[in-house]
Amino acid sequence: MEKKYNKVVLAYSGGLDTSIIIPWLKEHYNNCEVIAVCGNVGQKGELEGLEERAKASGASKLYIEDLTDEFVEDYVIPTMQAGADYEGYLLGTSFARPILAKRVVEIARAEGADAVCHGSTGKGNDQVRFELAITFGELVYDGQWFSPLRKALSAFVTSTQEHVTGKVHLELYKGNLINAGVWSPFSLYREDIATFSAGGDYKQSDATGFISIYGLPTKVQAIVNSKKEGE
Repeated sequence: MEKKYNKVVLAYSGGLDTSIIIPWLKEHYNNCEVIAVCGNVGQKGELEGLEERAKASGASKLYIEDLTDEFVEDYVIPTMQAGADYEGYLLGTSFARPILAKRVVEIARAEGADAVCHGSTGKGNDQVRFELAITFGELVYDGQWFSPLRKALSAFVTSTQEHVTGKVHLELYKGNLINAGVWSPFSLYREDIATFSAGGDYKQSDATGFISIYGLPTKVQAIVNSKKEGE
């Protein structure tokens, strides 16, 4: 028997995916009530007109939660200590997912909702981030702190933090966090290794295999086309 959902709490950004999913949820789950939740982690201007947009899409209400302080203290600084930046780009949207998922679960509990939902693309990284955080939150709220699954998830998270240490210099400017410097003894970037110059760990001949693999679809297409033209 298909489970019926009367009230669903949605992690909402106001973008295309989360706006479309509101009427989709109502259509596929017996016109269920959809409550949207948006976490303010410093995006400011993106929050303007969000309530009107959510309600126009079919949401009954919108929570806009100020999570900036908790985000910086519990997520941004530890992440920067781990050296989690890519070519100077801070992975802000990615490591904001756990705190957003946490708040969605808290509001779902308070609202007596039947389910929580996110609008992340299926099989994408965001889907994993949201669902892992939500699963952990549900275990805690359901009193399953000593369950094997909770222990396994905690062990996984602990292992990812094994080498989280270092120094971070952040500059705050008009609500934005600017990475002004980060250092960690466990940083995966090392100038003596990350080089394409001759004599380094990278061998230019290794590129041949990648060129063959990425060029395979074009090669196959050319073979198919030549055979059709010869018929």
